[in-house]
Amino acid sequence: ARHFETLLDYLYTGKLPLTTDNATALCSMAKYFDMRRLRWEAKEFWRADLKKNGAKVCALYYEHALILKEAKVLEAASKSCAHHIMKLKADTCRLVTHIREPTVWLAILGMKPNAVSTEMFSQHMSTLIAAFVHCNVEHIDAATF
Repeated sequence: ARHFETLLDYLYTGKLPLTTDNATALCSMAKYFDMRRLRWEAKEFWRADLKKNGAKVCALYYEHALILKEAKVLEAASKSCAHHIMKLKADTCRLVTHIREPTVWLAILGMKPNAVSTEMFSQHMSTLIAAFVHCNVEHIDAATF
């Protein structure tokens, strides 16, 4: 609802101030209202944003896509998180606190970067998963892992 004003501004002025924070919501509203041009512009924005700022923005896109049930954004954000996994730090990373889907963690575990040793990757993932469990203890049950 907080991005509906941006949609109205776009309808009246033709100007579209896309940001990391509003791109997924505008994409979702464009889908709902069958606004193909807006949907295309929002998709192009989040694709470029993920490519340019992947490690900084992937978890935010993931979070928004999960809430708005935007499968294409969710898939792209998941791949970006996996691609940038070695740049993410457990103490500052939104990925750790927001990705609660075990399937995404499993996908990330299966995408070890080629330039990283298996030992280094395993150690880094252990740190991230420990931080995830610590931050989300109320959402974890035996079936999750």
